[in-house]
Amino acid sequence: MNRQFVSRAIVVCAVALGLAGSAVAQCSSRHKPQVDGAVAKTGADSSTCKAHPDGEKGDAELACRGKALHAAGAPLMQYKVGDQTTKCPQEAAKLAAAADGDPKIRYVVDDTEYSHKPEALGAHAKALEAHLAKLSELRYVVGKATLDCPQAATTLAANQHEVVKYRLASFTFEDQAAAQQAADAAREAAEKVQLKTVVDGQEVCNAKTGQKTGDRGGCCAAKGGVAAKKSAGAKDASAGKKCEYVVGNVKTLCEATAKVELAQARILAAYDALQEVAGKADAGKPVAAAGA
Repeated sequence: MNRQFVSRAIVVCAVALGLAGSAVAQCSSRHKPQVDGAVAKTGADSSTCKAHPDGEKGDAELACRGKALHAAGAPLMQYKVGDQTTKCPQEAAKLAAAADGDPKIRYVVDDTEYSHKPEALGAHAKALEAHLAKLSELRYVVGKATLDCPQAATTLAANQHEVVKYRLASFTFEDQAAAQQAADAAREAAEKVQLKTVVDGQEVCNAKTGQKTGDRGGCCAAKGGVAAKKSAGAKDASAGKKCEYVVGNVKTLCEATAKVELAQARILAAYDALQEVAGKADAGKPVAAAGA
């Protein structure tokens, strides 16, 4: 085979070499939060987002959620107090309370440090959403090389007398159909997790379309977290009331926190789906936990 052709094919589609580190133990699929009011409810403006890092979540629940997200390769926010850094929000709160000097908690996302929590939450949500998209991206493995391009993978496999395998997150499949099934299952599971906007216990905004539902008034305003009026002069019992954002059993008045929770819950759902399909297929084998 023409080696120059092989070289050009690999250049066209970028090659990433190496495997991730060893897999970490993770909690069961029951790791989703079961605590209502899991974040502080002190108001819907930016002050809400400055409250305790993760409100009323317990140590065990946070540890379980953290392990599951780490196993799924999700980017985790870090908390910095003085010269000490931790991935545990409750530990950060304890460090801040015990600090003699500056007790302020700073937030680190992708090596960028933020002093304003809503800004950090926005960056974290974007990083999580980017990772979620990658969970259902099919990649190709030839020997120790991981490629994004199927044509380059086929060419390299022929040149090295190897077979092409298929990778999703930390799972490698020998069968392409099984890998595609896992990718589809991950996307479907993620899409089922929705963010609801609630006023007085009733949903006021459709999670998928962003349009108001029923006669409870409009969706929450982008700023201020209050229900919008239906129209000028119209009577609306929900207008001006605080909006509550709900993802599963987690409730918060902070929209930025809700977006992070939504992305994390979707990642966990997608990864659970990948695990389920991989467990049923003999070809599906966890090879490494991404980000380990």
